[in-house]
Amino acid sequence: MSTINGKVCVVNGVAVDKVFSNGRQVYGRNLLADSGFESGNVPSVTWGPSAIGAITVSSGGENFPQSFGKYMLKIESNDASTVLDQFILYPLANAILIKSGETWTYSYYYASAGAATGPASDYLLSGGNSNPIWGLSMGHGNRITTGGQTTWHRFTVTFTATADITVTHIRFGFVKKSTNHGWICIDNIKLEQNPVATPWTPAPEDVLKGDVTTPNNLVAK
Repeated sequence: MSTINGKVCVVNGVAVDKVFSNGRQVYGRNLLADSGFESGNVPSVTWGPSAIGAITVSSGGENFPQSFGKYMLKIESNDASTVLDQFILYPLANAILIKSGETWTYSYYYASAGAATGPASDYLLSGGNSNPIWGLSMGHGNRITTGGQTTWHRFTVTFTATADITVTHIRFGFVKKSTNHGWICIDNIKLEQNPVATPWTPAPEDVLKGDVTTPNNLVAK
């Protein structure tokens, strides 16, 4: 059952749009479906041109951070060569149009170990790997590694578009700091039209599945 009370959309007890005041969470709709990987499905990825590795959904464990929900995304490099740029690239379920003048915020949680603790290789992209959206990307900045490999860190960036742009792909990876094995874990990704990063919420599409969205079951209170 879906309920709209003027401030928040609640689906079977799960809030998917949150509106607070007093400088706290002012909106919060997440435009990215399955961004917490709770479906248990591994995205259909393309590996960067020379990368060799494995991608799985995982609940975490002794040597990994604990996922926020049931699952997180784990990207491992099995490449012992000196190939530097290890990354995976996958398309969004639905492309997202950002219009000129709009302000958007992108965020996600990450942890890393081994050869992946150096610079990142993370981007939002428009039209594939050759078109990074620089204002909404970590790029090749250094990830934070304090606290060890089981500690989550949150990346956030806010961007005001100067032209219309369509977000079509997500990329995560790392620039190898050695030939050793390395991995990164990603969880709770969020893309929202908002000037600040708000706490993670699932996309409405994630919790509306199986919910018959007719006027009779969208009840305004």
